[in-house]
Amino acid sequence: METNDAMNLDAGIYVNLFELEFDDCSVDLMYTSRDKFPTLRELRDQLVDANVKAQVYAVSEDAAEVRVNKIYGYGLEQHRLEALGFELTAVRVSRQSVH
Repeated sequence: METNDAMNLDAGIYVNLFELEFDDCSVDLMYTSRDKFPTLRELRDQLVDANVKAQVYAVSEDAAEVRVNKIYGYGLEQHRLEALGFELTAVRVSRQSVH
C-alpha cells in the first residue's frame, strides 16, 4: 500500500495541533450576524453555486453576559460576500505564540 506523507489542511481554526507564531498585523475579514444564516451549509452551498472563492465559519462567544454570534468570511473573493450582507472588519493578530 502506498502512502502519501503530504497533508493539505483547509483554512480554518485548528486547536492544539502545533505551535504558531504570528507577526503583529491586522487581517481584513468580512462578517455578518449569524441570525442571517441559521445554517452554514446553505450559505456554503450558495457560495459554491455562485462560484465565490471565499470560505465562511461561525463564531459564538459569551463575553460579559453578551452573546455574540457572528459569521466570518475570508478568501480570495471575500469582497463578494458584501452582496449577502457581510461587512468588512479588521482583526488584530498579535505577536505571541498560539498553542
